[in-house]
Amino acid sequence: MRNRDLLNNFTSLTHTQALGFEGNTLAIQGNFRTQTTVWLSVAAVVVIGPFAINHLIAERWVLGLFSLIVSSVLMANGLLMFLQGSSPRLVRLLVVPLSTVALMVAIDRQGIIGVLWTFPTILLYFATLEEIEAWCSNCLLLTATTWAMNSAIDPSLLVRSIATLLLVFVFAGIFVRAISRQHKILSTELVTDHLTRLRNRRALASTLSEAHSSARKNTLAVTLLYVDLDHFKRINDTYGHSVGDDVLCATANILCVNSLPADTAMRIGGEEFVVVLSSTNADMAIRRAEHIQQDMRNDPLLQRLWQTASIGVAELTAQDASWEHWLARADRALYQAKAAGRDTIILADNTPPKAAAQPAT
Repeated sequence: MRNRDLLNNFTSLTHTQALGFEGNTLAIQGNFRTQTTVWLSVAAVVVIGPFAINHLIAERWVLGLFSLIVSSVLMANGLLMFLQGSSPRLVRLLVVPLSTVALMVAIDRQGIIGVLWTFPTILLYFATLEEIEAWCSNCLLLTATTWAMNSAIDPSLLVRSIATLLLVFVFAGIFVRAISRQHKILSTELVTDHLTRLRNRRALASTLSEAHSSARKNTLAVTLLYVDLDHFKRINDTYGHSVGDDVLCATANILCVNSLPADTAMRIGGEEFVVVLSSTNADMAIRRAEHIQQDMRNDPLLQRLWQTASIGVAELTAQDASWEHWLARADRALYQAKAAGRDTIILADNTPPKAAAQPAT
């Protein structure tokens, strides 16, 4: 029961961070919209390209020109997504007016055959645009195509065409929204520790890499706390793993309470935690570490079990060529804290370690 109570106390603090996490771990292989955009761009060239060439050969210059332009913009959007993981909003939204005008021309020149191209366009918008952008763009598309159909196709087909377009519009919107939400939940769970609800070791590389790059670019102070529970094995051996889980949750709760919204707390394995303190220099981080240790001494459960923590502190410096060096300095400081008698805080020196960090014991 205590485990559940502790989780309730700090879930709200970690939930926003977890949902907001879309770092490098959600690259092209894992990002639904990125994957869809890239593959639809390939499909645009493979499918629309031959039709564009056929229109030009048949001297249907307007249809051929619009088809080439739309497929080219889609391809450019997909290429940017593949290379950068995102594309400028202007490029994305440029597809909407171009494809809408192209459809109106196709309906005017080809009648019901032109209407058929509206169905994949609806799916295209939902799959590649942000949700609000997609709904608005599709409303514009349906309005424009309905106006074009009113004078281009037989009245007996008009109502049926509008009804089927509306059904596809609603069904596609609901389906894509459900997939996107499920993907977001699964992506969050992938980088979330199931016990403490902090980020897990899968999030370590992307989180530290992002913090390292951002601090270098914006010249902001950022500091790591490497926290390790002292003699934690004794808790599991003496009181059982359920009490050990309570201790881990209590520690995670304390780390969250002592974290600002821009900070990130992670459980990277066993009794080890890493906290990224944004806009925080070494002196401020040491004070934060002292508060964490004091809160642990005041916690009823941790106090009763004599559970303490050793903490290594490492502010990012110009000598940290990579996030691995930065983490390794914090890990070395943690080892020094352990060697100094535990329940201690040690500030790392500025010398980059030669080896990568190994888990503290």
